[in-house]
Amino acid sequence: MLASAPDTTEMPSEAVSRYLEAIFYIDAEGDSVRASRLADWLGVSQATVAAALRRMTDNQLIDISAQKEISLTSGGREIAQEIVRRHRIAERWLTDVLGFDWLTADEEASHLEHALSGQVADRLHEMIGRPRTCPHGNP
Repeated sequence: MLASAPDTTEMPSEAVSRYLEAIFYIDAEGDSVRASRLADWLGVSQATVAAALRRMTDNQLIDISAQKEISLTSGGREIAQEIVRRHRIAERWLTDVLGFDWLTADEEASHLEHALSGQVADRLHEMIGRPRTCPHGNP
């Protein structure tokens, strides 16, 4: 997961990135991804989720099944994986170099993941010794 950034990935807005990341994590937990679960996860209304899902479907980032289950398209998954990668690199930098505790590092990394370019994330990854996991042990 912490390998080099894909060079063709254009990052979406921070709001869309939050949805892609949430879908990625919910799916990784083995749960069905539905609008109600996203609303709970992100702390937003169902109407807000519905509007975001329409935009993300139009942009071919997600698919919604007849059973209302949400899944990432290959393009959406690539972007979500890059967001998660940047988050985990930022977490390692914050804990390993700056000495932040895990909770603070996670919160700060949530902001940094949207600000870091792929090039900066690659350099940070190199600087901190190319770790294979985040502070929590996830690849």
